[in-house]
Amino acid sequence: TAPCRADRTAMVTLRQLRAFVAVARHGGFTRAGEALHLSQSAVSLLVRDLERAVGARLLERGRRVTLTDAGAEFLGAGLRVLGDLELAIANARRAG
Repeated sequence: TAPCRADRTAMVTLRQLRAFVAVARHGGFTRAGEALHLSQSAVSLLVRDLERAVGARLLERGRRVTLTDAGAEFLGAGLRVLGDLELAIANARRAG
């Protein structure tokens, strides 16, 4: 059977999300890998696993990588999640 929605959410990792955001920002897997200090193949694997977990194709792969409609929507949410996480870490450090 297909995973339920909560199971799919649990399968999304911060590494996958960061890889996807980097590919979207840099327009390709190689440049994203350089920015993340990962190989192109590692970034590709992370994004592929993210797409499986989400259940949607997020990127169109070609000479230049572009966002699908689902990818554009997911990017906005992903940026908010990463921003919220950075803020939460900064706040915890200040409080601690």
